[in-house]
Amino acid sequence: VMSISVRASVHTVQALLNLPLDESVCIRINNLNLRNPEPGDFQIDYGTFLVWVPSGRADGKWEELLRLRHWRSTIRGTEISSMNVNISCDGARLRIPHKYILADLILNLNVFVKSLKHLRAITAEGKFQEIAPPEVESAKRVPSIALKIGCISLEASDDPFESTLGLIHRVGADASRVRAEREDAFEDKVNAIETAGEEDGEEEDKRFNPQHTVSVDEAHERLLMVHSMSWCSQFRDSKEVQRKLEEGIRKKVHGNYFHYSDLDVRPLVPLAPAEHFTPLFRIIASRFDVNISRPHFHDDNLADFLYDLGNGLPRDTQFSLLIPLHLNFAIGASCVTLRDYPLPVLNILQDSPDAPTAWVVDGDFVIAEEIGTLSAVAWKE
Repeated sequence: VMSISVRASVHTVQALLNLPLDESVCIRINNLNLRNPEPGDFQIDYGTFLVWVPSGRADGKWEELLRLRHWRSTIRGTEISSMNVNISCDGARLRIPHKYILADLILNLNVFVKSLKHLRAITAEGKFQEIAPPEVESAKRVPSIALKIGCISLEASDDPFESTLGLIHRVGADASRVRAEREDAFEDKVNAIETAGEEDGEEEDKRFNPQHTVSVDEAHERLLMVHSMSWCSQFRDSKEVQRKLEEGIRKKVHGNYFHYSDLDVRPLVPLAPAEHFTPLFRIIASRFDVNISRPHFHDDNLADFLYDLGNGLPRDTQFSLLIPLHLNFAIGASCVTLRDYPLPVLNILQDSPDAPTAWVVDGDFVIAEEIGTLSAVAWKE
């Protein structure tokens, strides 16, 4: 019996995909390594995986949708039911650009996969036929999958103009308070000048004396100049703090090198400048471990499981998609934030620095799509 070991390394892989429903995606993989050390084992490693989509804020430009850093995967076994897949990734970020509709991309990928499946079927038969409506399928068996991500971030970007307005609103609250204090102090000084020489019946604590070197009108002009310079300074400082915070978060996901200027091979598409604005919505977790395996109940008990959890779903219900599985999520410190909300919407911390897991979700799940009539099927051309 001949044994073959294969190893391949590619510095840069790029592809521009025009999907069926007028959707385009650009994919780039840096430092791709493929290995087949022994029969039944396959390893895929790469430095960075990038996905770009057309930008909604800059005509003719593309923006980043997905980034995976330092991906290492091992696949053992050839049969799906006995296959073991181990995946580790240092950082992952899904960023939905402003005005981009993620559902359209998901629909395009769904149509693309089904088209490939149909092409494979008619090629094997040697004759053309129309795509048939969804048919009843039995339950699928999932392989054993272990996914470990060091840091994961899910973001939804907003219009940069709206982000700037949000920053102005936050800075303006403090600036208005300081401005009011200056105005009060100025009025006290003017009052001290105007009442100089008058004898009051009561002794008052005054912060200012009547001495002055410029007129009241000129002093007021200077005060307005101070208001303006102070506001501009506070806005610049806040914008710089925001930029540093965003770079710190991106560094956790992207690593030390995450600027597009670090790409030594020119991308296939022109890229929009990277933003340093806080996203409208963000979910970030310091650790994200997922284990997928076969469900804990027996295959014969699947109908009973669906009946119990489906509020009496008939046991003879037929499905066009049926995937029973067991899911285990082990997630580290997690935070959910809204851009203009001062506090985290959700903030889950670890018990101690030595305990990387902050919360766990574990249970049996079923992904199912009930078979329907022809009117329930959406046809795309």
